Formats: sequence, structure tokens, C-alpha cells
Amino acid sequence: MSAKIAAIYSAIEFVEEYLRDEISVGDIAASAGYSLYHFIRVFNQVVHHSPYDYLMRRRLSEAALELLSGDRRIIDISLDYCFQNHETFSRAFKRMFAMQPSQWRAKENRQNSLLLPCLTMEYLQHINGKSFLCPRLIDNKEVCFIHGGTDANLHFTLSYIYHTWLPKSELQLAALPVAENFRGSILSDGRREISIPILEY
Repeated sequence: MSAKIAAIYSAIEFVEEYLRDEISVGDIAASAGYSLYHFIRVFNQVVHHSPYDYLMRRRLSEAALELLSGDRRIIDISLDYCFQNHETFSRAFKRMFAMQPSQWRAKENRQNSLLLPCLTMEYLQHINGKSFLCPRLIDNKEVCFIHGGTDANLHFTLSYIYHTWLPKSELQLAALPVAENFRGSILSDGRREISIPILEY
């Protein structure tokens, strides 16, 4: 697995270098030395996102930061990140942030935790380690997950919950996944079991 993680991390570095350029999933696969079919499968396995989804979420996250850092036109920012027109950018932005780019720029209390950061090698190793188990839903009231390791790498588990598991689950948390919100018990093997309440449907 370590060789796969290293190859996928090199692909992530390629994405970051060419985030503002017209690149395809095929280009990303070639940068990692994989065939397209094999790359998509391995990337999904290691990152828990498809390569295309990761590329789009990173572009949107960086565009969202730029919306806050000045008064450049939204269309110019969208073109910088390879969205062909304002409508395409606005639709993708709303899917990720549940608001239009203009609303994000104007909103005072934004959830900056929605922004997907560039994934690190340490993060990839953590979510692919044996000490980490994917969250599970309990009675439609809370999400329970197991975190192994120390408090120092708890933020990797929180990032996975917020940026990967939650968007795929289509659930809404009743509290943000930050360490201060957690009530958890220590298991006999030293891992921590943590529950996060969710909003009812």
C-alpha cells in the first residue's frame, strides 16, 4: 500500500502544480505512471474521492479563497480555475458550498471548514492505516467512528469526516467536527470511539 500512496501523492502534487491549467484525469494518471483505468481505481482506494471530484473540489476551494481576498470579478476567478462560463462555475460552487459565489463573498460567517485543503502524505497514510475505521450511522441520530493514534493526528480523522464521508453521506451534522465537540470513550486497545450528532431528516 505504501507504494500506491506514494504514487497517488505524486499525482496530488501534479494537480496542485497545474490547478489553474486545463488538465485531464488522463494527464494526472500519466504523472503517476498509471494507465487511466488503473489510476482511477487506485486513486479512489487511497483518497476516497474520484480523481475528477478531487480536482474540482480543490479548484472550487481555491476559487472560494480568492473570492474573499479581493474584489476581482467572479467570472475572472472562475476562468482562472478552468470553468468555461459563469453558469458552470456557479452550479459547481453551489453543489459544494450550498450557496452561490456572490453569497459566499458577502456572507460574514462562512464555514471555511468546507474548503478542501491539499491532501498531505501524512493524511493519506492516516486514512489508509489500520487504526482508522470509516464512520457508521447509528439509529439516524449520530455518526460513530473510531480514531486510532493520538490527539495530534485527530485532525486527519476530522478532515476525512467533513470533506469525504459527509458529502457522500448526504447527511447534515448538528455540530461541526472539531475536537471540542467530541464526546468519546477510550476503547480497550487505546483507540477512541467518537460520536457526532446529526440533524434529523
